[in-house]
Amino acid sequence: MALETAGSRESLIRGYSGRMFATFTMVTLFGSLGRLVLSPLLPTIIADLEISRAAAGVGLTVLWAFTALAQFPGGRLSDALSRKTMLLAGLGANVVGFTMLALSDGYAQLVVSLAIVGVGTGLFIPAKYLVLTELFVERRGRAFGVNSAAAEIGGVLASVAAVAVLALGAWRVTFVPVAGILLLGILAFAVWSDERVTLARTRLDVRGTARRLVGNRDLLLLLVTFSLFSFVWQGVTGFLPDFLHVHKEFSQTFASNAFAVLFVVAAIVTPVVGSLGDRLGHARVGVLTPLVGSVGLGVIILAGDRVGVLAGIAVLASGIGSFWPLLYAHLMDALPDQDMGGDFGATRTVFMGLGSLGPAYVGVVVDVSGYVTAFVGFVGCLLVTTALLVAIVRSA
Repeated sequence: MALETAGSRESLIRGYSGRMFATFTMVTLFGSLGRLVLSPLLPTIIADLEISRAAAGVGLTVLWAFTALAQFPGGRLSDALSRKTMLLAGLGANVVGFTMLALSDGYAQLVVSLAIVGVGTGLFIPAKYLVLTELFVERRGRAFGVNSAAAEIGGVLASVAAVAVLALGAWRVTFVPVAGILLLGILAFAVWSDERVTLARTRLDVRGTARRLVGNRDLLLLLVTFSLFSFVWQGVTGFLPDFLHVHKEFSQTFASNAFAVLFVVAAIVTPVVGSLGDRLGHARVGVLTPLVGSVGLGVIILAGDRVGVLAGIAVLASGIGSFWPLLYAHLMDALPDQDMGGDFGATRTVFMGLGSLGPAYVGVVVDVSGYVTAFVGFVGCLLVTTALLVAIVRSA
């Protein structure tokens, strides 16, 4: 896609790029809300469905595992068919999954609903990043940062929604407006996208994609880095409210509000850090993010009062919230243009698949030896991630 100037063709608020970006922002925010609200609702869901924390962790792992599995076909089909086709398919599956969550009356239906949401998310995300990559070149870091901030705001709204629905005692109601907004997103993309919906039989070319990724040392190193970080991200965000409520013995309302702080801080920091990465280099700035995150998580583990916990959460958010836009922009620069969709989807399938084990790890370790052991393990993962990023920067 030819771009005339950053000002005339890469606008986040005007013209075709502005309309598309606004729609992406809306569906990212509410899709994130629907997925992240599960964390503050988890104690209530556990009690309502009479399941163990290990079973709850498996449920979250199913969500992220199916999200991961759908990423490669989502990216490959975005290349072979059209971005619009996969945007509509992904949002459609999300609408079905969130509607089923609103109607779920048992653990089995909960898990199936989460699997469908995961598939929809996995099909949608590669197409979203490919469209943003094509729309924004000079402002790519900023665009990714603002889009990531929308996801963080979804986390804030998830905490607010959790407090409200818990007061009503009806956790399933949360997913009704999410399904409705995503349905509006389908209509917006159907009308505004300048691509056509294309259906055809397509080869996924799994072997060719695997050879490109495994044969490239830099991409392989990035893949390991993303996998470790995703493991931490999914485990921490999945169980932080329960950790604060059960281990730290804070009220469920405080735990939900503290969870919101994580996303408020991240929403403020990510656009700024994304723009900084555009100027100084995405990987160079990204080196600091897991290191800062490890400090924040350590403070949360050691803190004995609310002020200390909130301070730790703010530091944690500044680190782990900034990782994604910076390293996604770096990854897009490293992928070959002709196979970008499939290769991007494949990398996300691998690192999100491995990362999806994070919630299951927490659930099992907590039942065996407690939250401190589980979260200290995450601190170690963040430090290893920092070392890997240093190696990536040095090899550039």
